[in-house]
Amino acid sequence: MLFRSAVGMAVANDMLARAASLELAQDAGGVLRARVINESGHKLPTGHIEGRRAWVQVRLRDADGRLLREYGGYDPVTAELDESGTVVYEMAVGLSDGAAAATGLAAGRTTHMALADTVVKDTRIPPRGFQNSAYAAAGAPVVGRAYADGQYWDDARFWIPASAARAEVTVYYQTVTRHYIEALRDGNQSDHWGQTLHGLWQDSGRAAPIAMAAGVLVLEGFTRGDFNGDGEVDPQDAARFAECLAGTTDAESCRAGDFDGDGDIDCSDAAALIAAWTAPQPAPTFDACRGAQAYAIPVLDPRWLAGLAMALLVLAWCGLWRQRSPH
Repeated sequence: MLFRSAVGMAVANDMLARAASLELAQDAGGVLRARVINESGHKLPTGHIEGRRAWVQVRLRDADGRLLREYGGYDPVTAELDESGTVVYEMAVGLSDGAAAATGLAAGRTTHMALADTVVKDTRIPPRGFQNSAYAAAGAPVVGRAYADGQYWDDARFWIPASAARAEVTVYYQTVTRHYIEALRDGNQSDHWGQTLHGLWQDSGRAAPIAMAAGVLVLEGFTRGDFNGDGEVDPQDAARFAECLAGTTDAESCRAGDFDGDGDIDCSDAAALIAAWTAPQPAPTFDACRGAQAYAIPVLDPRWLAGLAMALLVLAWCGLWRQRSPH
């Protein structure tokens, strides 16, 4: 029996390794792009919707191998995933207001699958041949992420620290989450099976994540704020930044303008973009930041600066001459 179990697990892991592939690239402005490609014939991941998930883990290191930043870190001791800053591919169901009123349960995401009447999240990567209308009609719409018709991959983008030299990226899959196991345990009040399931989960390694795909990318230097990769921070970049500041574009496409790496675009980033301005045109003014940290800084022509310096020297010399002259 143990031999059969080991063989079954090996076969399953082999299928997982062939279900996804990974492509890495460095985009302009200090952004890592991890393209996760669905190589299966169904959504990735598939199966028991409330238990299974996949995510992208990124570790960014400097030239000496020191870890500078991690996205999608997983703690095997607590079986907790740090979801902040990464993409988690999963499906979740929920209760509408009507279903909540009928059942006496709270509206929104739920682990009561048999009572759920709505999809509150489905960010799973679609397969080849995907059509939004067909999947929505079948009750499997995309919720919480955007996939175009025919798209069978996802591009996850991550902010790169200035001193990073290497990116290590892994796509992980997990059969069941701690949250779901504990919900089943706590929800079963009739017999021992909830507690028994929880004990089996603990004894078997707490559903340790399995690597589906992995890759390493050597990073190059970059200019923060340079959205289009032309080596300058100029009006074209300011226009893109203004869209990010206004919130009219998705956050992941704005990583190049996140100067402080806090995950959002705000007036402190606007001030940093102005400070990094390299174009001959005057630096921009962002209306949303008037009176805040960001304001327009005129870019003076070097000839004016030289003339101003000469005038100051003349005035200083005249003042010194007057002090020494007899009255």
